[in-house]
Amino acid sequence: MSPPATTTSDWAAIYTEHGQAMRLAARSAMGGPDKEILGKSSDDVVGDLVAELMVKKRDLSTKDNLRGYLTAAVRNRVRDLQRRSEFEHPEDFTPDDVVSDEDVEAAVDRAELAAQAVAVIDELPERERYAIVEKVMKCRQAKDVGPELGVKPQRVSQLVNAGVGRLRKHAAFTGLLSVDRSLRDLSTTKGPDATGASS
Repeated sequence: MSPPATTTSDWAAIYTEHGQAMRLAARSAMGGPDKEILGKSSDDVVGDLVAELMVKKRDLSTKDNLRGYLTAAVRNRVRDLQRRSEFEHPEDFTPDDVVSDEDVEAAVDRAELAAQAVAVIDELPERERYAIVEKVMKCRQAKDVGPELGVKPQRVSQLVNAGVGRLRKHAAFTGLLSVDRSLRDLSTTKGPDATGASS
């Protein structure tokens, strides 16, 4: 007898618990929160995937690491969109419908690194942390972040530089640079200079 399909109420609970991780995975794979591929935003990618899994009545109760499975599936969906966008007639492209064990394992490793890196970022002085999260990870302009901190745009960049100098000392952050595009951008940010002291 086959196992029961995941129910609508199950999916509501799954989305509540894992939806944010899925959206972050989509944004990272797409290159930023405002990026679109074939008119699809990161939220669209996640919504479409959840709807498809519900329609196919996939049983997720057997997944040992559900978050790893779902974030791997999101990244595969983004990769399919990227490949489809390269076709002259995108509708002719047929995506793979498989998430391999290797995909899940990689997603789990990345999630663990990300959790460690987030913990490191949380240890930064408040203004440095805010500047890094808003300017680098959310791809916002310094001129927009500055007023929220009560400083000029140049000062926002200095706060980012100071925070990056601290982050580079942590192995968890360094390891994540190889797998997360939004954080990898930090590796090319200049370190703090004489004017880039913390708040």
